Amino acid sequence: MSFLYREIGAMVRSNHPTLYDDSRLGESSFPANRKERAREIYCNSLAISNPDMIADLYWQETGLTLAQVYEVFDKGDWLLGRHQYSYGGPKWAAIAGADLTPDLCTTC
Repeated sequence: MSFLYREIGAMVRSNHPTLYDDSRLGESSFPANRKERAREIYCNSLAISNPDMIADLYWQETGLTLAQVYEVFDKGDWLLGRHQYSYGGPKWAAIAGADLTPDLCTTC
């Protein structure tokens, strides 16, 4: 989760204007310090076993839920006129979406 939020910290308004405006990224120092802040949140979450509580720490910092992070990576424009992804995009959407899919194991 730390790396997902570290990556989403690179988001600019052009990637997904609606979710950017709904987030705290434009008004916080998280984007400028995304690597350090993601690491700090990770370290602060080590004693927490509830994934929802861990996700809440990142939401408090960025204003984005994990589902919104998925949407930004999946539906957002991460090419921004380039021919390859520098940040975000389909591979990051697949990682963010992995936790959002229903449990496929019915015998576990």
